[in-house]
Amino acid sequence: SYSIYDVENIKKPISKGTLSNDSLIEFPMDSSEIAKPIGNSKCIKTPSNFGVFIIEFSQSAEEKKSFFEKLFGWMF
Repeated sequence: SYSIYDVENIKKPISKGTLSNDSLIEFPMDSSEIAKPIGNSKCIKTPSNFGVFIIEFSQSAEEKKSFFEKLFGWMF
């Protein structure tokens, strides 16, 4: 599974999902939300053609190994 964040609004993911068989991720790049910095009430969002995004991947529950599988996995 994955979560995608706009660096100008890092607290709210713009997209979440799981990878399909073709491993392609599609998400909207035209977000207009921005987290206003403390002391700067006049900041504006950068244009959508200049976006910086963070993609976080996490293992699904079925891919995670148990403690014993991690500890003794080399034996099997």
